[in-house]
Amino acid sequence: MQAGVSPFEKIYQQRKMPAWFNEAKFGVFIVWGVYSVPGWAPKGQYAEWYGHNFVVNEPGRYQVSVTYCCDKNCAGSTAAININDQRVDFTSEDTGGWSGGNYRVKHCGTIAIAKKGEQQLSIVPMVSGWKNIALKQIRLTPDK
Repeated sequence: MQAGVSPFEKIYQQRKMPAWFNEAKFGVFIVWGVYSVPGWAPKGQYAEWYGHNFVVNEPGRYQVSVTYCCDKNCAGSTAAININDQRVDFTSEDTGGWSGGNYRVKHCGTIAIAKKGEQQLSIVPMVSGWKNIALKQIRLTPDK
């Protein structure tokens, strides 16, 4: 056996692919959302959340908007978007389904950032069993 090659890899490398596999039209669609992030909490507490840090160069007031996609089955799912110690709520609506990239921008509220530098962001689903929503972007735009 070659160095660094597991028995499974060796078997896989020797296996001949069936003819239909090379002729098949096959694609994979991957949707990432808050539900994809593993979390941990003591038994009985909800743990599925996402945290991240980002940098702001100019203190001020910012509009918070979410770009997302979902269908009628996941409409109505809610999450809290926490930036530092401030919170805005997000509730999904049916955007017309997953096909064709039916993304929608939803404005969730305004926050104030007092100092430039690193900020903390977390997204916390408000109910257990968060439905499959494709969160594409959370954007902060200066409030004019």
